[in-house]
Amino acid sequence: MQDNDQPKISCSDKDFKPAFFDILDQATAILFEAEALILGVERQFSEEQVSKVKEEKYDELAEEFLDAVFEYDSSLERKEWEKTVVKKQGFIFHPEKIREKLGLK
Repeated sequence: MQDNDQPKISCSDKDFKPAFFDILDQATAILFEAEALILGVERQFSEEQVSKVKEEKYDELAEEFLDAVFEYDSSLERKEWEKTVVKKQGFIFHPEKIREKLGLK
C-alpha cells in the first residue's frame, strides 16, 4: 500500500484509501466480473450487490484497518508498520478473507 520505500507510514496518507479500495475491488468486483466473463457463468453477486457493499462497508473496513494498525499513533516506522499489518490485519493478503469481511462469501 505504500510505495517509494518511505521510512515512515502515516495513518493519514492520502493514498491509503484509493490503494486499500483497489485491493478490495480486486478481491470482489473485478474477480466477480472476470469469473463471469472467462468462465461464462452467472455472477455469484450482482453489480448492484457489490456496489451496495462498497457504499456500506469499504469506508468502515478502512477505518477499522487503520485503527487496528496505528492504534493511537499517527505514524509508524516502515518495518513496524509491515509487522503490524501482517499480525493484526493479515486478511488483506487473502482475497477470500476480504470477501468474508465484506459479507460476500
